[in-house]
Amino acid sequence: MKIFSLKFLLLLLLAAVIVLFVAVIRPNFGVFPQKMSGSFEYIRKGEYLFGKNKYAKAVKYFEKAYDSSPENETIKSYLVYAYSTYSKALAGSDKYDEAIDYLIKSYNITPNTSATQNLAMMYSQKALYEAQKGYLSKAGDLYAKMRELARGSGIVSQNLGVLLYNDGVSEYKFGREDMAILCLKESSLVSKEGRTFELLGDMYYKRAEFKMARFYWHRAKMLNPDNAELAVRLKKIGKEMALAAKEGQDRLPHFEIRYKKNLPIDKQLTAGILERAYADVGGDLAYFPKARTKVFFYSKEDFRNVFNMPHIVNAFYDGSIKIPAPDTRLDTEKFRRYIYHEYTHALISAKTNNNCPIWLNEGIALWEEYRGQRQTIESFLTKINPAPDISIRFLDETFKTSEAAKDTALCYLLSYTLVNYILDKWGAAGLQGILKRLAGSQHIANAIDDEFLLSEKEFERRWRDYVLTSYWKNKP
Repeated sequence: MKIFSLKFLLLLLLAAVIVLFVAVIRPNFGVFPQKMSGSFEYIRKGEYLFGKNKYAKAVKYFEKAYDSSPENETIKSYLVYAYSTYSKALAGSDKYDEAIDYLIKSYNITPNTSATQNLAMMYSQKALYEAQKGYLSKAGDLYAKMRELARGSGIVSQNLGVLLYNDGVSEYKFGREDMAILCLKESSLVSKEGRTFELLGDMYYKRAEFKMARFYWHRAKMLNPDNAELAVRLKKIGKEMALAAKEGQDRLPHFEIRYKKNLPIDKQLTAGILERAYADVGGDLAYFPKARTKVFFYSKEDFRNVFNMPHIVNAFYDGSIKIPAPDTRLDTEKFRRYIYHEYTHALISAKTNNNCPIWLNEGIALWEEYRGQRQTIESFLTKINPAPDISIRFLDETFKTSEAAKDTALCYLLSYTLVNYILDKWGAAGLQGILKRLAGSQHIANAIDDEFLLSEKEFERRWRDYVLTSYWKNKP
């Protein structure tokens, strides 16, 4: 049974709302005046061809009917309906120019809200199509036409805002961040919505473009003044920007390093570890990004002060890697482990377009952190009592809700065993296959079903047996 994520269902719902609104009502053939025999015959032939999906020929007959009786409202409704339906079919074949021409004709006949919105949305679709091909100037002109049409109608502006927001989410979901930002900016120009500004801020923050992130988060906060989470983000980014003003940076083949200028950093050691991580983790996950991954180094004091992290957190990834600079108390091996762990998160985020459950994400990261040191981490497992619940649901809920360090630590170890089970049973190809399916927007249950030919329940049972047999066989 296929399972769809809540975000996917919500997007379908939003899209359905738009489609319902812009649909042109199909005329009632039975109300056509019988005495207008010439026009009646044109309509009859057009209806017949329309039913056969021969839209181009059908439109010609509806146009003949309109030419013979241009003031007749019923004939107008037939022609407008035909133009609208045919334009959608043309757009489905990427024939946007023809689709726009027909919608312009429809708009000229009945310049109502429905015609306005249909034409504006077609301009938007054509603009995104051109932008995806790299023709940004053409896209800009089309978006300008879209905005001009929407300007006089609040409902059209609102629905365009939803459409463009959905386009942005979809583009982001497939890893096309530049296109996502373009769509969201256009959405913000036609409809001022807090969620649009907030998501733009999130995207710019992920890129470490702090000024732009703060600008859009501030816009979102103005629209949602009671949003406490935005207040926290704005406070944090203010601290980050203050530190960024004093930063230096180095560019490696695959990384961009940023750090406070007076911070003591062994650049040769750091570069060596980062580039080895690129090769090792990239090889394991079959993914080598072309874009440089940003790594921010902080003093321990700044790291705790800016991010308010508990002392058990030694690094994290939130679009860039944030980590305290190593000192004499942090040996090289620990530093290497932290880098490998966080770089794994960076790769999984990019490879799956942020569509990886946290337990799988953390399990892979822990496996990479302790690569070549399997006995070390597995010794932790043999020293603790068996988990009361070995299930994916337990991992998912505990990672998301538990604040107890002991529970979280147990989940990390169980996630490691899950990844180890996949690798022992199906090898690196199996793990890469799961990630590839997640990158295609599959739900994890569907990915497991398709990749391993096992239901999630059966996969979970076999993993549980693996854990009890491999690590807690002699435990009560």
